[in-house]
Amino acid sequence: MGATFTIYLPVRPWPAAYVREELSGVKHVILTVLDWTIQVYILLIVFRVFLSWGFLPIRYWRWLIRLTEPVLAPVRRLLGRSTVSTAIDFSPAIVVLLLVLLRRWLRSLLE
Repeated sequence: MGATFTIYLPVRPWPAAYVREELSGVKHVILTVLDWTIQVYILLIVFRVFLSWGFLPIRYWRWLIRLTEPVLAPVRRLLGRSTVSTAIDFSPAIVVLLLVLLRRWLRSLLE
């Protein structure tokens, strides 16, 4: 009878495993950058609210209006005119609330 030889080869992970690991790292970086961007945008909105109280002339913070108005204007239109005429703009509070909820959702994806 003949001799039987068994060859054992080391098992290496498939290249797909490397790609999956790398993509998870890329996903983590993208979600982290989005999280930081949302946080900075929230701070810009809060800063705009404080400046709108008249601490500085508008020429010094016009850039801030250009950055935040594209998000605040649609919310103002959705709110429409209330029955009680007030000078309080609730759109920054609603946008900040929505951004905080979006950040929580992104953070849940990171974990």
